Amino acid sequence: MSPHENFQNVATGNASVGFQIGKNTGTVTPSPSPVDLLKAVLDQSPLAGEARIRADREIATARTAIVNGDSGEATRALTRLAGWTEGIAGYGALIGAVISVVQGIAS
Repeated sequence: MSPHENFQNVATGNASVGFQIGKNTGTVTPSPSPVDLLKAVLDQSPLAGEARIRADREIATARTAIVNGDSGEATRALTRLAGWTEGIAGYGALIGAVISVVQGIAS
């Protein structure tokens, strides 16, 4: 940024406005998405065989839907995933939390 650049941020009434001006240096990496974190947990799960194949398919579907901005399809895929992992303790709550995050991103 040169010393001659001018930035202005104006608000009226009760508006609260802020901004951050900066420069990223070095390597900037995004944090993993909630679906990627869920995939990492599932990779450590006892799921095997056909249930594992279906679970991986639903994770891939949810990931693609999120990238495409389709939170409804992502939610449906994660709900199906919850069905495939129904017998594994704690997975229902974890998947429910990811569904909440996905739906929150869309709103």
